[in-house]
Amino acid sequence: MSGKHIKLLLAGGLLVAAGVLLAVRFRPTAPLSEDINFICAATGHTFKLDRRELSRIPARNPKTGEYTLFPCYKSEGVLYISPRHSGGLRELGEKNRYVDPETLAVRPPQ
Repeated sequence: MSGKHIKLLLAGGLLVAAGVLLAVRFRPTAPLSEDINFICAATGHTFKLDRRELSRIPARNPKTGEYTLFPCYKSEGVLYISPRHSGGLRELGEKNRYVDPETLAVRPPQ
């Protein structure tokens, strides 16, 4: 192959790579849900709160007025709070009756 063919192949490869990168970068994404799932560390009950109304975590429990709500997610059938909120969980101290401070797994209320 001549130098000209190699340059054309390289240029074509770069164009394809650039096209793939642009397609991945600008592909449509699903909109974020407006509601976030929360667990109350004091009662074990779950809540859905509007993300636009959140100002702090732990969030305020609408039933008790206490700041004991943490965002949660489900993995393999178990609810967990995010490790990023473990400090806030420790600050609750004795109020936390349902979230294991080591694993951050939520024990369902009885």
